[in-house]
Amino acid sequence: MGVIKSILRRVYNHYFVIQDKGKNNKINVKTIGVRGKLNVFVYGNDNTITIDRSCVFNGVTICVWGDGNSLKIGRDAKIQRGNIMLQKGARLVIEHNATFQEVSFVLQSKCCEIGADCMFSSGVNIRNHDGHKIINQITGAQCNSPGDILIGPHVWVGQDVTILKNSKIGEGSIVGSKALVAGDIEANSIAVGIPAKVIKHNSTWIRH
Repeated sequence: MGVIKSILRRVYNHYFVIQDKGKNNKINVKTIGVRGKLNVFVYGNDNTITIDRSCVFNGVTICVWGDGNSLKIGRDAKIQRGNIMLQKGARLVIEHNATFQEVSFVLQSKCCEIGADCMFSSGVNIRNHDGHKIINQITGAQCNSPGDILIGPHVWVGQDVTILKNSKIGEGSIVGSKALVAGDIEANSIAVGIPAKVIKHNSTWIRH
């Protein structure tokens, strides 16, 4: 087990707590303009966390388990409340100016990418695995491996939406409240329902 490192930083009267319980982890928080309350816990080796300048957090916990995970949060991103859990070599990229009222990421092995200028409401769940393995009794093979999640730039995700593995949401699209995304949503469309289906094309949205 690596040497436990605890760092308590006060930046603009806000607090970051970082605990590194592994080896060769690279944790880079650019504190210029970054504010809020952020807890980071790393339990493993060779993980990378990069948080760019001017990000805002308000009660966010990042928990990294195992080795080889990667997290990048771009400049001016805002996460009001939420949890980010990475396991087994997962990779999460949140591009610049993406905003979240409340989000839970639970990711394993694969990649999740959030495009620039996305807007997420509260109660959003993003999960790229099923939590437990389903096994084919004849071949012994796993039937439900984790999958990628790709969300393009300028996507608006409504309240209480769930986004599952192997999902892709195209640029400029809107996902309605309480939808469950489990596949592809084309760019500049509106999707609603369980599972989410496109109900309108040639649409986009304006943040303000």
